[in-house]
Amino acid sequence: MKAKLFYSVGITLLSLLIFSSFKTINSKRAIMEDNPGKKFLITALHCGADPNNINGCNPDFTSSFYSNIKDTLRFNSWHRYNRWFCGDIPFGDSAFIAQGISNTLAQNNQRDLATVFDRPITRYLAYGQRSDYQCEKVPTGNDYYFHSYENSIENTYVSDITDNSSFGNGVKVKYCGLNAGSPGVWEGYVVKDLRANREQCNRIIDHTRDDTYNWYVKPRIRIDTAFANNPINQDVKVCRIEIVDWNGDVTRNVDIKVRNFKANDITRYEGNYLEEYYFTNNQSAIILFPTELCPTTVPMKDFTSWNNSEIKTDFRVYWYGECAMYLDYVRVENEPANELFNSNNVRHNYLMNRMVSEINLAANNSNPSNPNNFYNEEFEFNMTPSTQALSKIIETVSQGRISFMVNLNMEMYNVHIPRYWVTHLFKASEFKKYLLDSSKIKTVLVNAYNLEGWNINDSTKRESYNPNTLPVYSKYPDRNKYDTLHGLLTYPTTPTLYDNWLQYNFDDNPTFYYKFTNINKIIDSMSKLPNANFDIMFLHQSHMWHQINHKLKEPTNEELEMTANLHLTYGAKGLMYFAYNGVCVGNGYNTTYAPSGNPPAFSAGFVDQYKNKRDTNAYGQNKWNFYKSYNRKLEKWDPYIMSFNNNRKSYIVRSEISNLTNETYFNDILSYQSDPFDYSSPVSLAEPIGQRYLQAAVFENPNEEDSKYFMVVNRRGSPVIASNPGGTNGRRSVTVKLDSGSATFPKFNNWGVYDLEKDSLIKSFDKRLISTINLGWFLPGEGKLYKLAPVMQEGGTLVANEQIEGITFICNGPVYNNGKDISILEGTKINFKTGAGITINGGKLTCSNYSTNTSENVLLKGYN
Repeated sequence: MKAKLFYSVGITLLSLLIFSSFKTINSKRAIMEDNPGKKFLITALHCGADPNNINGCNPDFTSSFYSNIKDTLRFNSWHRYNRWFCGDIPFGDSAFIAQGISNTLAQNNQRDLATVFDRPITRYLAYGQRSDYQCEKVPTGNDYYFHSYENSIENTYVSDITDNSSFGNGVKVKYCGLNAGSPGVWEGYVVKDLRANREQCNRIIDHTRDDTYNWYVKPRIRIDTAFANNPINQDVKVCRIEIVDWNGDVTRNVDIKVRNFKANDITRYEGNYLEEYYFTNNQSAIILFPTELCPTTVPMKDFTSWNNSEIKTDFRVYWYGECAMYLDYVRVENEPANELFNSNNVRHNYLMNRMVSEINLAANNSNPSNPNNFYNEEFEFNMTPSTQALSKIIETVSQGRISFMVNLNMEMYNVHIPRYWVTHLFKASEFKKYLLDSSKIKTVLVNAYNLEGWNINDSTKRESYNPNTLPVYSKYPDRNKYDTLHGLLTYPTTPTLYDNWLQYNFDDNPTFYYKFTNINKIIDSMSKLPNANFDIMFLHQSHMWHQINHKLKEPTNEELEMTANLHLTYGAKGLMYFAYNGVCVGNGYNTTYAPSGNPPAFSAGFVDQYKNKRDTNAYGQNKWNFYKSYNRKLEKWDPYIMSFNNNRKSYIVRSEISNLTNETYFNDILSYQSDPFDYSSPVSLAEPIGQRYLQAAVFENPNEEDSKYFMVVNRRGSPVIASNPGGTNGRRSVTVKLDSGSATFPKFNNWGVYDLEKDSLIKSFDKRLISTINLGWFLPGEGKLYKLAPVMQEGGTLVANEQIEGITFICNGPVYNNGKDISILEGTKINFKTGAGITINGGKLTCSNYSTNTSENVLLKGYN
């Protein structure tokens, strides 16, 4: 089937603009090549919000603002939705806007903060919608089958053919042949009942609403030239385009006649396909007003629901049977898409100039380790062509210095397919095929917001729970219930039942497919597909939200840490916390959650409605301090995480233990509860496999041949209560057993496990034995990152005899043989870093034809 998404954005104009930008970018190109390392992105969406003007647009450049996000919370990037300052609009004054962007960049650069470019111009263009609804019959399951019709007619005179004419170039179309003996006898609908008929019916989600811009309906048709150029046929009707709104009412009937294929009676029609026609009112396209497809005069309908035939939108084609017709597709696009793709549009050149200007500002002010990439909020499937086009423009103009970061809401992207959760759930390969393969997108962010906030009475079976040991429930016993007034969009239960629910909700809950674990696994799989060259990042749920169609509880601190750590095990190279701001007033227990807007909603983030610091969450925990601590941990892990390639594997221990032990160097991984009589010590008996609520992941740095990395995350979330630390909670002691037969440990006998947050050695072990490593206590939600490396490489005390032959390695720290024998045999070369060496204390050292870059007395330090 032919490709559906076309990219043809004013290429002549754009190439000229690009050429003019090369000179300024080339001067910085060398910097990027000399410093290829990138930072782990840490920021919160809308952290650049103005603290003084709630609904306004004044920028906040105060030292207190930057102190909060940079120095206290340790964000390394700044983000603000849409408008950055007053007058910052898609069609504003270009010079004024460029100056405003420069001012913002200057303030952020001064604080060593990257700037995430979420801009009115890219938001306007990226939400351009375009769908090409194919008119030939497309079997269910084929590529883009959902962009076709349930009823695509075939009969004696109507059939699907390959148009091999000079105008068709081999595309498959529906051919309607003229019955010369009885014109009109075969007239009727050739296509109707559009499959993906929800794509123009969103009046719920503000930034993607379908009642904002005009719509353009463009059927791609060609007709016979001899018939068209015969003067007596000029008023013959070719077809009727029948446009049906979501109520099933015909909102527009447009007849296309033979004369509409020519500019006037003098010109000749050459037989080419047209999408726009020569109508008498000087209108070339069929243009619909914003609400013609989803009228405001009726109750709002849910475009995400396929449980009934409530929405009846359709773009039908009725053939009159009086003129042969080749029908390719019916294109439906909104105003922004028409302006982006149509170089003849009066706004096209302005938009392209603005884009190039902003790309250059972003690129020329970029730090190679933390670039000023553009960002696009979650989007629907029919926004794909615009998103792909913008990614190519950004890539080309910046010469690859910056790129487009896109927020892939998997369910929103899939929802256009009828009964998608039953008939066609997108797999990793399909997300890549439809979104990435025709783009220059280099970063994909996903949002796994599965800590929901539904009331049991909502009958969704997606309510959430809290451990009843959280401070709020002891301080306010009357709040032991679902309570929107106090921001408690959840139900309290015992710590044991809560931790059981948490695993079920993330891994097993059948009420929705795009649950937390599936989302993580899909994006992880996407990144490992051939030619999938992109970084994974996550929109991390840190907020509360309450709206009629979208309800999320505020995560506990333990849930915040656990979910972030789980994202890391699936390859995250950055976290953007959603969101910094909120629509609530106050802090902690004294917060007022007053709905506003249409539909009414309230939310809570890092700061309240007036941008005052909200350091305590709805449960009485200090959320602000958690992020201060956690982001500092991310800074320590940063160089390791960013060095890992895609050869990672992440395992849910309770359900994937066999995969873990078969595919990695782990022989087992065990968890232990606290001893009820001595909570500082674990019990002697490990938990059964089904109760080991842990995640384990292994990573590789391609530049370190002999080092391996792994991470362990405690997936329990019941907090440890200071007044009763021995009570039931989610703290666990963790022990791993490493497989002595694994090929992971070549060359050396002595290996060490190093805690990368504490820069400390946990234990050295002999690879020839099954080694049991006690990793110590893990708090609820806590994750720890470890390095496995030879002791001779990292430094430490040998626990077994060592023999090295014919290899080259760097010794990073002092090695103590502790009475063990060391044999350094022929062909070995050791590069000792400053302070490194081998201290011989008993045992024997045998050296045979090796070399070192240091003197012998350093190598044999302490040897008698």
